Amino acid sequence: MFVVKTKVKESGIHGRGLFADQDIKKGQIIWRYNSLIDRKIPQKKLLQLPSFVQKFVKYYSYLNDRDDFVLCGDGTRYINHSDNPNTEDKVTFWDKLFGREGISMASKNIKKGEEITSKYLRFDKKGNPKHIVQF
Repeated sequence: MFVVKTKVKESGIHGRGLFADQDIKKGQIIWRYNSLIDRKIPQKKLLQLPSFVQKFVKYYSYLNDRDDFVLCGDGTRYINHSDNPNTEDKVTFWDKLFGREGISMASKNIKKGEEITSKYLRFDKKGNPKHIVQF
C-alpha cells in the first residue's frame, strides 16, 4: 500500500503511469505491504484460477522470495520500469526470517508530478520481458 499520495496519469514511458502527488524525499518509505489492500497468492493457488486471471496476476504482481505472487491493490500496478529508477526495494534479514514483505523507498528526491519508476523488468531464459520484481 502506498504511504505517500500518488495519482495515475498518462505516461511518456508506457501507457499509464503512477505519479507523485506530493514531494517525496530521498530515503522516504513510499510503499509497504498491507494485508488489507495487498494480496499474496502462492503459485499453487494461482494455478487454481482461470488462465486469464493467472495472466493478469503474473503481469501486475511481483514474485517474492517465497515464490508467492504479491498483487498490490492500489496504483502500484501502474509503476513503469526504468533503468534509472527513482525508487528501490529493500528487504531485511528479519523480513526474510519472518516471511514479511520488503518496502519500497525513494532512491532520490521525487518532485510532485514526477513519475514514480522502478527497475523491475526481468527477462526469462528466452529473453522475453517479465513484469516481476524479486525482493
